[in-house]
Amino acid sequence: MSALQAVILAGGSGTRLWPMSRQQMPKQFLCLDGELSLLEATVARLDPLIPRDHVLIVTSEESAKGEAFLPLAPYQKLLEPAPRNTAPAIALAATHYLAKGEDPILVILPADHVIRDVPAFHACLRSAIDAAQEGKLVTFGITPTGPETGFGYIKAGAMGDKLPKVERFKEKPDAATADGFLKEGGWYWNSGMFVWKASAIMKAVEAALPELARVMSELRTAAKQGGDWQKAVREHFPKSPSISRRFSAHWTPSNITNALA
Repeated sequence: MSALQAVILAGGSGTRLWPMSRQQMPKQFLCLDGELSLLEATVARLDPLIPRDHVLIVTSEESAKGEAFLPLAPYQKLLEPAPRNTAPAIALAATHYLAKGEDPILVILPADHVIRDVPAFHACLRSAIDAAQEGKLVTFGITPTGPETGFGYIKAGAMGDKLPKVERFKEKPDAATADGFLKEGGWYWNSGMFVWKASAIMKAVEAALPELARVMSELRTAAKQGGDWQKAVREHFPKSPSISRRFSAHWTPSNITNALA
């Protein structure tokens, strides 16, 4: 069984919640749903599957050196010198582990989810981890409750060995298209949660996002030669293209499965 690592994406600025969410203290560090911050709640709901010392936070240098310094202090961190969105953050985490000679299963989680049914989440997570162990790329779909235009959509296809395969992705449709998806059935909101091996996602990045793969290769080489990981990140990471969670639409669906929630 490959080692498990949680990678929590906490680099967003939360501009839609300003002024409550500030540049140095964005929404993921605020208590918006209970006594825990969104980040702490994300870590807590992994228990007991993934312990805290197997959690890696990808966040901005500005947050880590500002008001969020103390909330981030207990965790391993990768610090982004510039915002480049979801795909580069994930590639950075995968490159970080591969550069150390490790190839863990990465549980990728945004820091801003609210999940009420934790046992159901754990069941989906276990299924996703099993599939990732076999080299699959797993994305989590959420059963839609209405024709929401603010989410990307995943169309579930034929059943694979354990989970349904992904037939296609559709990024943020208009209202009429979203309503059609609900009537058709088999469409799910793209949650932005993923599970895969570090090597598997980098293989997909090399095939679908060669420019990003090139930057990660240069970063890895610079870190090895100079012996300073963060210096290499500061120098090379800003060269990454900015690619949001819709980067999943670049993948070839044949190797992608869908853990439905």
